[in-house]
Amino acid sequence: MINTAGANVTAKWIGVQVGYKTTSVGGTVVNEGNIFASDGTNGAGVWLHGPGEISNASSGTINGGPFGVVAYYQTTLINAGSIGGTEFAVSATPGFADRFIVMPGATFSGTVSGGNALTATVASVLELAAGSAAGTIAGFGSKYVGFGQIALDAGASWSLGGTVAAAQTVAFGGPGATLTLANPGSMAGTITGFSPADTIALAGVTGVTAATLGGGNLLTVAGGSSSPLTLQFDPAQTFSGENFKF
Repeated sequence: MINTAGANVTAKWIGVQVGYKTTSVGGTVVNEGNIFASDGTNGAGVWLHGPGEISNASSGTINGGPFGVVAYYQTTLINAGSIGGTEFAVSATPGFADRFIVMPGATFSGTVSGGNALTATVASVLELAAGSAAGTIAGFGSKYVGFGQIALDAGASWSLGGTVAAAQTVAFGGPGATLTLANPGSMAGTITGFSPADTIALAGVTGVTAATLGGGNLLTVAGGSSSPLTLQFDPAQTFSGENFKF
């Protein structure tokens, strides 16, 4: 289904529905215009009942009552525009390895749920894409929940605010990425894929005197306004040279 720029799809209960109830019918929804459901009790902009993809362009808006998007099966969601609901911007069903790709400038109104508990064997991914400007994720762990991994694309620049739990990973996917930790003291996850071409900025931390890599690739950042801070890097990764200049 393609909703072109300037076009409007409106309904009371469901704006766009792919599949029905227990019928696992996959498909793709491409939205460049507006999709809206007005029912304040059960309304959803898009309901996807099978495996598929939802692509919301920078000109696109998807809004419902409680739900912007409801995904019942494995879903790839790409948001460059606006997705919102009074409760959930995106609600995913547990048990599927969903991937939500966020472009800089995209917005979500309501909770964004990847669907899976951090102890689950299946993990959903929140992917932060590269763009012409830096992006911002605020409220990870409270607004953005149910994700086992944050993936940072090559060349991407993002600010990440909130809490990253020990069971979660932050994966650098290529060179030239910059991640600003808005709440560096709340970063307990494992950082993977970090290379000399990448940057991690610790917001609010000044006057650092040392960054020392210890056993198990635990980096201790000493001195300054928030001392000490620790960052856990992938224990299986080998670091050499000046990977941790500051």
